[in-house]
Amino acid sequence: MKKTKKALPPLTEARLQALALRYISRYAATIAMLERVLANHIRKAQQQDAAFSSSAAQGWVAAIITKYTAEGWLNDAALAERWVANSLQTGHSRRAIQQRLQHKGVAKALAEEKLQGVADADDLAAAHIFARKKRLGPHRTTAVTDAKKQDARDLAKLCRAGFGLQTARRALAGEEGV
Repeated sequence: MKKTKKALPPLTEARLQALALRYISRYAATIAMLERVLANHIRKAQQQDAAFSSSAAQGWVAAIITKYTAEGWLNDAALAERWVANSLQTGHSRRAIQQRLQHKGVAKALAEEKLQGVADADDLAAAHIFARKKRLGPHRTTAVTDAKKQDARDLAKLCRAGFGLQTARRALAGEEGV
C-alpha cells in the first residue's frame, strides 16, 4: 500500500512568518539561508496549489526579512564574526572559513572584512589545532617506518585543509607565534 503525502496547510503570510521565526530561532542563519528556506516553502505551496501567487509570497519574504533584520534576529555581520572566531578555535584555515561563509550566503566583501582581522599567528594556531586533532607531525602517536614520506603526507593534508605551505611547515615543525 502506497503512503499518500499529507496535504500542507495553505501558505499565508502569518504561516510563512511563523516558519521563518521557527527557522531562525533554531539555527544561526544568514539572510540568504532564510531566503532559501522560505523559497522552498513557497515552491512546495505552488506545487500543491496552482492558484497560489508566488509574487505575493515574494513580497511577504521581503517584509519578513526586513522585519527580522531590523529587530536584530538576522545579522550577517555578527554571525560571520562568530563563525570566524569559532572556526579558528576549532582548527579551520582562513581559506576554509571564507569558503564556508560564502556558502552560507555571507557577502564576499563582508567575509573578507571579518577575515582581515585574522593574523598569521591566528592561522598558525589554527594549523596547530588541526595538526593536533588529526595527529599530524609532532602529535603523531604511532611509530612511522618512513618519516619523510609521512611528513609529506602530513604537509599535504594541512595544505588540502586550506593552510598555506609555509604555515603548514611551521605547524609541523612545532613553531609558535609569528
